Amino acid sequence: CPVLCDKLYSGRSSLNRKQLDPRCDADSVLLDRQALHAHTISFDHPISGDRMTLSADLPDDIRQTIETIKQSRS
Repeated sequence: CPVLCDKLYSGRSSLNRKQLDPRCDADSVLLDRQALHAHTISFDHPISGDRMTLSADLPDDIRQTIETIKQSRS
């Protein structure tokens, strides 16, 4: 399954609102990068060897894309 907006595998590098919902009046760009996000990631620090765990909320552009997809299906 290709990653959304991965030009190599999905054939497109951006996603416009009208591509998801033709009923939409505005045709703004929703996403202009790969839709990849890790909520939490852990790894061993390369120097200290300490286990590090980092967390990040879902970025606004991916959140808006998900909401548009949900709305276009209703």
